[in-house]
Amino acid sequence: MNKSNSQSISKILTIILSVSFIISIIALINTIIYMVNFSLYTSIATFDRVVMLAVSMFYVIIAILYAIWIYKVHKDLKFFSPYYPVSPGEAVGFYFIPVLNIYWQFHVPAKIASFLKKQSLTSGYGTVFTTLWPIALVLGLVHNGLNLYTNSDFYIDISAVFITDLLLVLFIFILLRTNAMVIKSVEVLHAQHTENIPEENTTSYH
Repeated sequence: MNKSNSQSISKILTIILSVSFIISIIALINTIIYMVNFSLYTSIATFDRVVMLAVSMFYVIIAILYAIWIYKVHKDLKFFSPYYPVSPGEAVGFYFIPVLNIYWQFHVPAKIASFLKKQSLTSGYGTVFTTLWPIALVLGLVHNGLNLYTNSDFYIDISAVFITDLLLVLFIFILLRTNAMVIKSVEVLHAQHTENIPEENTTSYH
């Protein structure tokens, strides 16, 4: 096995997230311009609509890529340890089951964090991931809730739009960092396994 199952999709997801981060910053800047200089905003209103359309488009793309990525990552984790408690199919499938998918948003990253922290080669990455993933999850949930509100037919305070845009920037930034911890961990563990270097705790999971 020359490369991990998730290596290719990890690169694609990282690129898309990076582009989305830049676009989300542009959207935030446009909102600030709206707040401080509306006459200037009117000259870029069409551009802002294109940016917001791009934000929505990339949001869907990220969701699709994330499902593929999390499946591939769990294939790697199962390769590293047959005892890893979540299968690739479970990792993705339960996200599509109503009610259970809420619990699954906490369960999957918690299991990944626990596994990475148990490996001496990835314990540092696991610790950072453990700290960041709850922040990313909360930011994502709050952003989605506010986004539904700002896209409703009710009167919208521009400050709510500003907060929504700011949360999106922070969410994508933290998501990039959390994903990087997993990607780096997979690279390290894959190199260790393919080089047949013995490592305590990589063949069992409790």
